[in-house]
This record gives sequence, C-alpha cells and structure tokens, in this order.
Amino acid sequence: MAIAPAIYQTTTDEAFLWLLTITTSNETIRLVNNMEDVVSRGDNYTAYPFNISLPVEDGSKQLSLSLTIDNVDQVLIEA
Repeated sequence: MAIAPAIYQTTTDEAFLWLLTITTSNETIRLVNNMEDVVSRGDNYTAYPFNISLPVEDGSKQLSLSLTIDNVDQVLIEA
C-alpha cells in the first residue's frame, strides 16, 4: 500500500509512527511519537510526545509541514 493515500484516509488498519532525527554538531537525538521506544534500521528512537501536521497538497504552493513538540526538556532546547 502506498503511504500517502493511507495517511489521508479517515480510517485505516495501519499504524503510522513518525521517526524524528535531530542532528547537531555534538549529538544525534532520535524520537518517535509513540508510547514506547522503537528500533528502526538499527537505530533506537526514544518515545516522546510530538506531532507532525502534513500540508494539504493542492499543487499551488511549496509544501511545508508543522512540527509540535510537547514538554520540551533542556536537551531538546540545547539541540
């Protein structure tokens, strides 16, 4: 199944988890919007509350997304 059509459906049997990687010159922080940690492609992603809002694709403008991170702690602020 292609991911784009499934994301925009009102119901689906698939679970979608966003994997977020924040890279600085000193460290790499990997987060997943899930209740428990996840391993993907050998990398550990720490469970952390955040949300990604996808844009509406109408073909008239450049696409951008919105990232909201809840309860940002000092590690993320420094990154």
